[in-house]
Amino acid sequence: MKKKILSINGRVAGIMLYTDIYYLKIEDLTTYFSIPYSIIKDFICEKNKSNILNIGRSNWISLDEIPVSIKEYNSFPTKYEIEALRTILSGKDIDKQGFFKLIKEQLNIELKRSNQYNLMVLRCDLQTNENQIRSISRSYALFNFLKTCKLMNGVDKFLLYNQFKNEDLIYKTNSKVAFLRKYREFLKNDIKAFLHKNIQNHNAQKITPKDEKVIMKKYGDGVKYSMSEILKFVNTDRIIRGKTKISAAAVRRTILNHKSLVAAKLARYGHVALEKVIGHASRIQPMSIGEQYQLDGTRLNFLFCNENGDIGFLYAVVALDVYSKKIVAFSLNEKESFTQYISCLKTSIKKDNFIPYEILTDNFSGLSNDQFLDFENRLSFLGCTVRKHLPGQPMDKGHIENWFHIIGKKYLKRIPGYLGDGLLSGDKDGKPTQEMIQEARKRKNIRTRAEVYTMFENEIINFNSTYVYKNSTPNNLFNDSKAVHVISLDSDGFRYMLFNSTKRFINNQLIKIEINRKRYEYLIWDDQFLLNYLYKEVIVRYDPDNPQIVYIYNKDNFTLLLEVDVHLPYHLAKCNQTKRDELAIFQIANKRKELKSKLKAAKNDFIMNYEDIPLNGLIYTQDSKNVIHSAEEKLILSRTLTKNDKIKRRKVYPILTQYDPSVGEDSFQLLDRYANIKGRGGLL
Repeated sequence: MKKKILSINGRVAGIMLYTDIYYLKIEDLTTYFSIPYSIIKDFICEKNKSNILNIGRSNWISLDEIPVSIKEYNSFPTKYEIEALRTILSGKDIDKQGFFKLIKEQLNIELKRSNQYNLMVLRCDLQTNENQIRSISRSYALFNFLKTCKLMNGVDKFLLYNQFKNEDLIYKTNSKVAFLRKYREFLKNDIKAFLHKNIQNHNAQKITPKDEKVIMKKYGDGVKYSMSEILKFVNTDRIIRGKTKISAAAVRRTILNHKSLVAAKLARYGHVALEKVIGHASRIQPMSIGEQYQLDGTRLNFLFCNENGDIGFLYAVVALDVYSKKIVAFSLNEKESFTQYISCLKTSIKKDNFIPYEILTDNFSGLSNDQFLDFENRLSFLGCTVRKHLPGQPMDKGHIENWFHIIGKKYLKRIPGYLGDGLLSGDKDGKPTQEMIQEARKRKNIRTRAEVYTMFENEIINFNSTYVYKNSTPNNLFNDSKAVHVISLDSDGFRYMLFNSTKRFINNQLIKIEINRKRYEYLIWDDQFLLNYLYKEVIVRYDPDNPQIVYIYNKDNFTLLLEVDVHLPYHLAKCNQTKRDELAIFQIANKRKELKSKLKAAKNDFIMNYEDIPLNGLIYTQDSKNVIHSAEEKLILSRTLTKNDKIKRRKVYPILTQYDPSVGEDSFQLLDRYANIKGRGGLL
């Protein structure tokens, strides 16, 4: 025995195959097909009980034995729907689309047989031409068949009818509301629903160019006037001009057939219509984590009270890994700032120890700040591509934009005090209602900064753990994926990206750094470093959250030169000193003494390696700098010694032009020879 249940649009029909006979559950006739129980009860009483299957408390009857009184009841399934029920049990499953396919096949048959209604149309409207008769008959045939389908609701009938919109039909629409209105009119007026309100063409009012102008102007207005409102505008204008009114159908035809319909729709619906026209070509998404991070900021629509008692909003900047959809970092601030973007990236780098291959940001003006540009240059130096999304293409960063929509609609919306997406939201459900605004203003829903931070952090953790994407969650996808196209960091790269850096000129062994208005001192005890880098510029890097050690790097490359521990100050007064202070004083004194002796030894070695050159070892050549040396010659030789001179010259020797080592010289003779070597006027 095989039993299956067909569920279509809220109606369930139980049918069973037993010994090659199809049985329908009798209770379903009342429950789902709205057939009065009195008819069914009489039938059961008249029917031989042996022909009814009793399974538990349910009664089943063969489809072939159901009496005409029930089959012809207006809510009983049609023969085509019964055939669909039979097909379901023919050995293969059928879903809703398969059921529609069967009905659509019958609709095609009805279209081919629609000429049987031509005479009916002609009798209702003698003025209808031949082409209109055919179109009206075809629409009537489809509506007439859809009327017999009891297991389908109005929306499904609209979807089926709209699949024939390319056929020659008198009535076509893409609006579900308009179709249902026409369907109700058909149920009430039958064939007359497809005629021109019984108004003959020769009595219909003609549309003038002035009417067209009024209609299209009002239609293209951003106010989005309805058809009835546009009809009032144009009829008022016609009455003023002494003409009679026109129908709503004439207004609708004028709009649909106007040559400027597309431009009018763009003007009517504005940005939304323009975005629908512009297509977005599909792109191959990242294949592993870290291939692209997207960063963007938005306002958190929860009221908060700051330290000064002012009430406002916080702005969140979020970093999202495109492959896994995981939020790797976020930052909150009262105003969107470039420091939030830096904080997000530093948090993700510190946590995952790698830099993504590409970072895509918003066109936020604050990202032109020098501090962010310096951070961006450091990322680029290590091989990361940092770029802003392409102008005019918001879908370039569509993943982070979509995440803001998801977190608001599925996670933040359930929290008391949430104000939706904002008043300017394009989503009608995203705009806050008056009830939401009143609820958000309650004291219990105005949070502190810490409370908003904790609430937002918990929702991000919840999203990363529960949101279903690629049959998994963002956390699982991120943890299970292997980072292929990322930039791994060693200790030097880690400090280069995350630590603060400053250029310092080494004047002595002491380095002073101020962090959060507190000064830290670092003493260099390495004599070789001081001998090599004293009076030179270096790069000092430090962790502002843990300034226990500074790292000194060569300014021209990535080489670590020295690590220096922070100097812990000790008390000067003896009464306040601890044993640690006494030990530190003793150790520093010894280190100073040792460093001083090493530097003094280096000085002495220099003196020994560079002795003075003796005067008689000089090679005397004429200097080419005549101007300078002429001045020296004039200063030295032009002076005449007097008796008042302290230096008494006993004997004036003749000026020598050649030096004879065998002849002794006093200091004045030597001076004369220096000044007059190779002829008077020559200089050393």
